[in-house]
Amino acid sequence: MTDKTEADAELSYDELMDIIVNNKPVPNVIDVPDIVLDQSLVSEAHLQPRLKPWEKADTVPVMGGLVRQKEETRGLVQNVEQVKKSNSLEKLTNYYALEAEFQRQLKSGDLLSSTKNGNKSTNSLLNLKSNGS
Repeated sequence: MTDKTEADAELSYDELMDIIVNNKPVPNVIDVPDIVLDQSLVSEAHLQPRLKPWEKADTVPVMGGLVRQKEETRGLVQNVEQVKKSNSLEKLTNYYALEAEFQRQLKSGDLLSSTKNGNKSTNSLLNLKSNGS
């Protein structure tokens, strides 16, 4: 019976042209009337417009509709402020000199012994690193 229903559902080219030309109803096609919805069912859009790429977002949407604070931006702002504070040539020169001394001692292996003995440059470098200046 399946073969017979499939054969009935398939139309030859001539049969299809006859249906189209003579405006006959097409078999196995259901006529669905247009539905007009009631105006009381219409809802208002409540989505915020998307931010432009150059606009700064305070919050970042997360999957599930949750919102979290943008911590990365705050950290970046703090880092920029620290860089502005330490941009004098003298401070940068001292920092790089201490860093070079630290690298030299690290390569030679006497970093731990020099901190125990009270090496001034290493101790000041470690203090500088721990203070974040």
